Amino acid sequence: VISRISISESESTMACAKIFGVAARASAGLLAGGRIAAHPSPSAATAHQLAAASRPWSLTTLRPMSTGKLDLIKQLREESSAPVTEVKAALEESDWDLEKAHVVLRKRGIAQAEKKASKRTAAEGLVSAAASEDGTVAALVEVNCETDFVSRNDAFQQLVGQAARALLNSAEGGGAASSPVSGSEILELPAEGGSTIGEALTNVGLGIREKLQVRRGMVMAAERGVVSTYLHMSQAPGVGSIGAVVALEASSKGDVEGDRTSKVAEIGRKVAMHVAASDPRFLCEA
Repeated sequence: VISRISISESESTMACAKIFGVAARASAGLLAGGRIAAHPSPSAATAHQLAAASRPWSLTTLRPMSTGKLDLIKQLREESSAPVTEVKAALEESDWDLEKAHVVLRKRGIAQAEKKASKRTAAEGLVSAAASEDGTVAALVEVNCETDFVSRNDAFQQLVGQAARALLNSAEGGGAASSPVSGSEILELPAEGGSTIGEALTNVGLGIREKLQVRRGMVMAAERGVVSTYLHMSQAPGVGSIGAVVALEASSKGDVEGDRTSKVAEIGRKVAMHVAASDPRFLCEA
């Protein structure tokens, strides 16, 4: 048993070689009668050869990964936002085919998302508002996530804004009418790029690794007036933590045309600001 070793730097290499030489003899079966047979100390080169020839363990040779594979890992990592370990595993499973690796990651991510959906609660999130060019129709959509950190994510913010624009387009195309809209209806709406809001939600969730949920939406229309929106604590254009929409109507359409339109819209925005602050339940007691 060695309790303490004090050795100078110049002697360290030779001493380690001698120790490995003794270990090599022991593992090679040079034990006789319960003791190590006496042998003269070998040279440094001989000791290393004996140790390498009779080690009871094996060492795996590490070879550097080719540049092409590293580029594929980097590209898939940027496109999917998945962890590097999962990206590498997906590429290996797909024989380093980028398109097949995307499919593998998507299948794994959907399975993981389904497990999260049943066990986790999405209580944070953002609200997005979208209004028509003439100011007569507006849409609000609320999308939830698990943490406040995700609500500052660019991809999540773009998803929320895309959902509001999809609801506005649907309202304008189908005859706008003031009414609430369920989250399941919003998921079926067409999104940018030829997919649906539900598919876009899944794709963003695969990268963010949190439960995402479209909770609800609201369409507000004004036939003889304007619709104004307000977003509180807006972290990016078109999204905020609280959203409010107000419709102001006149007795006739001509009362809010021309220069009056912008003035009425500004009044509506101020009213919407108060709505966001006080959370009123009704317009009047009657």
